[in-house]
Amino acid sequence: VRNFVVRVGRKVEGEWRRDAVVVNSHLDSAPASYGASDAMSMCAVMLEVFKNILARDPDMKRDVVFLFNGAEEIILLGSHAFVSQHPWAKHVKVLINLESAGVGHKSVMLWCGPHRQLGMARIFQRYAPYPHASSAVQDIFENGFVPADTDHRIFRTFAGIPGFDFANYMNGYRYHTFMDNIEGVGLGFLQQNGENTHALIEALTGKDSDENWEALFAPENDTPAHIFDVLGLFVVVYSQKVGFVVHGLVLLLGAVQMLFSMPTLASIIVYQASCLTAGLLGLVLFLLVSALTAVVISAGFGLPMLWIGRHWLVIPLYCSPATAATLFYLFYATRALQRYKAIRCDGARPLEVALDVYARLAGLLLAATWH
Repeated sequence: VRNFVVRVGRKVEGEWRRDAVVVNSHLDSAPASYGASDAMSMCAVMLEVFKNILARDPDMKRDVVFLFNGAEEIILLGSHAFVSQHPWAKHVKVLINLESAGVGHKSVMLWCGPHRQLGMARIFQRYAPYPHASSAVQDIFENGFVPADTDHRIFRTFAGIPGFDFANYMNGYRYHTFMDNIEGVGLGFLQQNGENTHALIEALTGKDSDENWEALFAPENDTPAHIFDVLGLFVVVYSQKVGFVVHGLVLLLGAVQMLFSMPTLASIIVYQASCLTAGLLGLVLFLLVSALTAVVISAGFGLPMLWIGRHWLVIPLYCSPATAATLFYLFYATRALQRYKAIRCDGARPLEVALDVYARLAGLLLAATWH
């Protein structure tokens, strides 16, 4: 395993300073792939950031280590070699990992700390000029729904180093293939990653780094956070406790609305149970029709994953027939519910019933995310 490691900083009395930030990406790529996005583009970003750091005021309060690791594709051996054998690894307190799971477009924050750490999320919220993040993304990876891995796991598992993990995800059909070429990367992708990386390094090593460093490792900030960006313009971050209150209010408002819309408790229970059942069956029908459509396209026409290179095809091929089947079902489900006097849905339309049910399901999901 061969890694290239560069450190920007200074020695105090012949010793390196004890607090450092590591920026990591990998030089290798999958066989038969040009590796332009995964991950030569990220290495190019690191080189440009490295050049900019050298050109600025060299009096940084903390060091920056640039790790160009040479063995990520073979079970993350390059990053493991660094954290287990390199003497600089013991100085590293924060990781910025640059990865790729697609070709071009823009990067999303896959991980923030070990478990959506509030202090790190607030630093990203404050300093990243081109943010793209969602708590749901980390939940998906953290619970193993995506069979993928990055060097971030090595740092947090074997060295206990928290950090940011960024990766692009669009154009997955070109990922790890000969189509991962320089034409697909795009200047905007490089600019977003470069400016975000440089801004985070500045926040952790520059003039405001003492304050940020203290907030980053403060005990009250070592708690899970809810994170999402709004159209890439800004990031919303709030703590687990705030989330519990906000999400609980969604359920409370739904309960209040039910109390004022139904004459008796019995009608509330019957109506909600009936609509919930109808809505869940509609959701199951939507998924079944989508799956059946995929089987027909794949087995019947020999065109598996037809949509992956043309994402817009998802709407006519899968969403449209599934939505039509679900609305057709909800129409007759509503007609059936209207026959019972105990259920106050007279005059309700299928879409109204669906929205009522799915809004309550969304409230339940929001409340469940408090943990």
